[in-house]
Amino acid sequence: MSQTLETPRDRRDQVPDSSRVRGLTLRSVLIGFCFAGLANFWVTWSDYIIHSSTWNLSHFPMVNFILFLLLTVFSAVAGRVFGPRFSLAPSELATVMSMGLVGSVVPTNGFIGYVLGILATPYYLATPENGWGIYFHPYIPDWMAPSNSGDSMRYLFEGLPGGMRIPWQVWIGPLLWWLSFAGGIALVSACIVVCLRKQWTDYERLDYPIIGVGIDMAMRSRAVGWLPEYMHGRIFWGGFAVSCGIVCWNIPGYFMPGIPAFPLLPQWFTFATGFPTIDFHISFFAFAFAFFVNLEALFSTWFFFLLFILQSGVFNRFGYTIGTRGDPWSSLNPAVGWQSWGAMCFIVFWGLWVGRNHIKQVFYQAFRSAQAGRSEEMMSYRIAIFGLVFGLVYVIGFLHHAGMSYKMAIVLISCTLVGYLGVARIVAETGLLYVVVPVTGQSATIYLLGSYGMPPESMTAMVFTYMLVTRGAAMFMPSFTQMGKLADRIPQVRRGLMSALGGAIIAGVVISIVVTFYLGYSQGAYNFNIWVFGLGSQVPFIDTLTKIRTPFSTDWNRLFFFGIGVAVSALLTFLRYRFPGWPLSPIGFPLSTSWPMRRIGFTIFLAWLVKALVMKIGGVVLYRRFQPFALGLVVGWAVGVGISFAVDIIWFPGQGHMIHWY
Repeated sequence: MSQTLETPRDRRDQVPDSSRVRGLTLRSVLIGFCFAGLANFWVTWSDYIIHSSTWNLSHFPMVNFILFLLLTVFSAVAGRVFGPRFSLAPSELATVMSMGLVGSVVPTNGFIGYVLGILATPYYLATPENGWGIYFHPYIPDWMAPSNSGDSMRYLFEGLPGGMRIPWQVWIGPLLWWLSFAGGIALVSACIVVCLRKQWTDYERLDYPIIGVGIDMAMRSRAVGWLPEYMHGRIFWGGFAVSCGIVCWNIPGYFMPGIPAFPLLPQWFTFATGFPTIDFHISFFAFAFAFFVNLEALFSTWFFFLLFILQSGVFNRFGYTIGTRGDPWSSLNPAVGWQSWGAMCFIVFWGLWVGRNHIKQVFYQAFRSAQAGRSEEMMSYRIAIFGLVFGLVYVIGFLHHAGMSYKMAIVLISCTLVGYLGVARIVAETGLLYVVVPVTGQSATIYLLGSYGMPPESMTAMVFTYMLVTRGAAMFMPSFTQMGKLADRIPQVRRGLMSALGGAIIAGVVISIVVTFYLGYSQGAYNFNIWVFGLGSQVPFIDTLTKIRTPFSTDWNRLFFFGIGVAVSALLTFLRYRFPGWPLSPIGFPLSTSWPMRRIGFTIFLAWLVKALVMKIGGVVLYRRFQPFALGLVVGWAVGVGISFAVDIIWFPGQGHMIHWY
């Protein structure tokens, strides 16, 4: 079944005409750096100052989609006015999109917000009452966190007095060390993606619907009139009018609240007392992308979500609990959350088992030839294998140097990477925009090993690793996975693409840090009123201290539910292999308990219902005719959100309207 725009599957993997393919060009890389920098400035300024929509929660961040959309239009206009040489080829547009995609992961609640928030917290917020000075400070080496000497951290949260400068000297050491640690995780993620790319794209033929939408926009960017080709047709403009029109209809209500408005904010509903709440508003962004997802994945996702609601409600009504969830980024109900974690682990390890022959070939070719895989991948297999080993040794050694035992470091990194790989696999297979881990690597580690007898140095070091959680979205691995598909569809950009992506991340990190420090030290981070500089940076210390003060051994109750998740996923996998047409896939199980699913579960159900009706009435032919409508919904929503943001900048700075979140 086709998951792309107006093109059958047998044409899907064709590359564009050679006359329009220029490979990885200097101008595309430079524009990509600008995209990454602009995205980081945009998101940081908006989240901290304007308080408008949230721009980088999804696996195709809205900020990158808007910038890419504008670039395709600008390229078409430039080609029409100045000639084809001044328009960007599809490969160049795809390069810029990919660099913007990974760069958009960096700012605020994507990564850097947690890094700066957690590093700034332990000394500034320590009080005799919270006990941080007793339980944490003796085990924090000087290089691991900036001190509050000279009130450096206080000024970040409260603003600098007049005439003082940003105290860069207290930040440089800890930042460089922790950024090197994050860089090691990113290197490991990239190497894993390279090793598994061929298995997922060539052998299992996963759909990658998210990046497929962007690639098709790039492929169909040739100017027809004054606009790109993908913007032509009444069906496209019908979808555009619906989503953009709804947003624009609501904008006058910003000035005159009495005007009737479409409900774009959460509409919470619960079946009965004790049952989790569900958001019944429609997310146009999630709905449109879900239209490109296969029906089996959509059905499995909303089915298991409904099952989670019922199971959690029954547990709550009977008062059954296995304790707290461990941290805010794990599932609200720990019992069903650990079920989902078991399902995710099964999916990851089953996928590795299925691809075992390919993985053997990767290692064999890596040690046989230095250039093995170089023509097909973003880096050679030898570089990928040695990069993977080096990265793992570095991050584990780093954690041990920070005070963590080798045992805990190995388990923590293993659980974290399993979560990353699980999220990346689900995003690649389903194309759902909002996928997070059901249980963080930190929670999985501490409840597996237990906190009883755990050295305080290990527990302290674990607190700082929460900067890797990045709201559970697996940091850079899902984006790298999408880039593997892009390099497969447009092979001319393979050589040098990984270096360009790394440069985009570095550019994003630098811009994000500089802008955050400027805004924080000039206006005070407390005034940001944002999670990462509030409870988001305090909770890791609070929750970890609770585990230290009330130690426990291995939590077998959680492992029991983990086993249930593994068993159910194994059964579903067997049924899929045994009975062709079996409607349930285990891929929806790990998603069911997450916070994003409570926000978009109803939207996923609607997308499944609409697509099922379309397929039932007109089959694949009618489905392909409706694909431009879905793309029009995405583009119209992005334009509407951009217009609303411009209105917030001019008339409502600091009191913006968060119409785009989930």
